[in-house]
Amino acid sequence: MTADYFRTMFGYTSWAWRRVLDQVAQVSQDDYVASPFRSYPCMRGTLVHALAAEMRYLTIWKGEPFVDRPDEILLPTIVELRDAWGGKRRRVRRFSSA
Repeated sequence: MTADYFRTMFGYTSWAWRRVLDQVAQVSQDDYVASPFRSYPCMRGTLVHALAAEMRYLTIWKGEPFVDRPDEILLPTIVELRDAWGGKRRRVRRFSSA
């Protein structure tokens, strides 16, 4: 596997999550935090969990501690969640272009 392969995979993942978040942005805040939603308490919980997992992978790849774990209190709305995904996307882009 080459660095270009991983850059392609990072790009695809970024594209796919943007599509998911675009759809979630159309949901009301009440539906966004409504319970139950699958195995997590709500849609927000599921998406925050997915963001935390991707952020954790990045820290592993970089050999850094995982200190900025997102949670539902820090990301109460889809706007904050999208901003956090954007920050993660920029960090992955910097990492993959090094």
